[in-house]
Amino acid sequence: MLTKHLLTGIRKQGRPLNVYIHPWEFDPEQPRIAASLKSRFRHYQNLKSTAPKIRRMLQSFRLTTMSEVLDNLLPARKPVTRNQVIATSQSIEFNESVSS
Repeated sequence: MLTKHLLTGIRKQGRPLNVYIHPWEFDPEQPRIAASLKSRFRHYQNLKSTAPKIRRMLQSFRLTTMSEVLDNLLPARKPVTRNQVIATSQSIEFNESVSS
């Protein structure tokens, strides 16, 4: 499976990955729309194989939330208070007016 091979390569590099599946991609019996041949091909080709492919991916890769990924990638930060946001925006305005 080409997708699994590519995703495995990304994971070996230690990079997180995000896979998005449209909900309609799980429904091979969905109503057909009037569209160009190219759009119909893209939209309906291999619909019957989507669910089995996703099952295999779920067995091969560990899932997590975007919050966990970001927590692991970004340095730890303290929550920002409203006063800090106001002070920061005032500093920016002050610095801009001084440099003019």
